[in-house]
Amino acid sequence: MTRDLDMLKIDVDVIDTMIRLRGANGTPPAHADEAAEKPAEPEAE
Repeated sequence: MTRDLDMLKIDVDVIDTMIRLRGANGTPPAHADEAAEKPAEPEAE
């Protein structure tokens, strides 16, 4: 089981490295303070 988890971690690390080398952002940084201060935008009908 430990070997399987180690292999999974290696796979995730390789994917993460490839995303970083391509210059793409995996997930944009989220700031809870900024999100809470902005009022909800009304939906267009």
